[in-house]
Amino acid sequence: MDITKKNANNGETILHQATKREHVGVILSLVRCDQNLLNIVDHDNYTPLAQAILLESYFGAHCLIYNGANANFGAGIYVLNYIFFF
Repeated sequence: MDITKKNANNGETILHQATKREHVGVILSLVRCDQNLLNIVDHDNYTPLAQAILLESYFGAHCLIYNGANANFGAGIYVLNYIFFF
């Protein structure tokens, strides 16, 4: 299975989906398999971290940041305005 494959409809990876559902164990497993997943953007230009912040997923955002997600990548300044809440 290719874990970097994007959904054709919305451009999300499996990490985007795990982050939306705040499945921290799945997030950790995926990141350990492929660090490149952290900064892949979907069709709306959101990274998994951007989605976690917008959905107020504290544990998902913390997990992604701790494992090296780039807060300056994807969704632009919008995410940076929210990151201070975490």
